[in-house]
Amino acid sequence: MKKLSLIVLASLFLLTGCGKNRLVCTYEESGAGFESKTTYTFTFTDEKVKKAMMKTTTTLLDDNNNKESIEAYKELAESSANDYNKEEGVSAKVSNNKNKITITVEIEAAKLSLEALNNYGLDYGKEDLTGELENMGYSCK
Repeated sequence: MKKLSLIVLASLFLLTGCGKNRLVCTYEESGAGFESKTTYTFTFTDEKVKKAMMKTTTTLLDDNNNKESIEAYKELAESSANDYNKEEGVSAKVSNNKNKITITVEIEAAKLSLEALNNYGLDYGKEDLTGELENMGYSCK
């Protein structure tokens, strides 16, 4: 029964075209002592961004994989989250697990000022947003 419910839900999702109203863009990078993955997920109503989420997970490696470096990076991420949280319609939080620090930012476009929409690039349509992010090295689906 549970399997049937999952199949029905998946079918409804595909038939309603919900996948067309989302854009997911990913960027991965690595350097001396770190690996990072950033994923942006946008939900659209018509051609306008309704919601956006950014999630960046950084893994500290080698010489950076120590208590002091992890704490320093976490404090930097928390400072960024505090800056995001000052904007109405934006919610950010930081978490960490061992040597991985994650910052997650959720944005409700309808609550943002016009200036904030522009600053976050959320005044673009889906096609333009895809082009901008792909030009920056993101892979979008």
